[in-house]
Amino acid sequence: MREVSRSALVPFDNQRVFNLVDDVARYCEFLPWCVDSHVNARSEQTVNATLVLATSGVRQAFTTVNHRYPHDRIVLELSEGPFSQFQGVWTFTNLGGEGCKINLDLKFELSNRLLDQTFGRVFATAADKMVTAFTEELDRQDG
Repeated sequence: MREVSRSALVPFDNQRVFNLVDDVARYCEFLPWCVDSHVNARSEQTVNATLVLATSGVRQAFTTVNHRYPHDRIVLELSEGPFSQFQGVWTFTNLGGEGCKINLDLKFELSNRLLDQTFGRVFATAADKMVTAFTEELDRQDG
């Protein structure tokens, strides 16, 4: 099983960071390897969303149910896709007037070896750079 754990300190409050991560439909606007992102269903507690990732000729879609704990965390649960196992958690720790600490922890395993050799590397690289992409988008929005 592959594991990715990344964190960053940002000068934005946890509500603003949570709202950006929760806005899955916008991912394809600022995540370079995300070619499509859309919300299939949304409630107060969950978001069912599909992402399509592509790079180096490899393209894969997957759907997650994102359990929302506003401004604190988002727990990702695989609904459909090429993974045999998938666990993910975003956490947003308020640092008072100092901003917010973002953590992303992912564990995943793909359903077959060939897919792991191709898409596994793509997904691991994308996940590794995801926190950076979100912090850059927050900076861009701030002007």
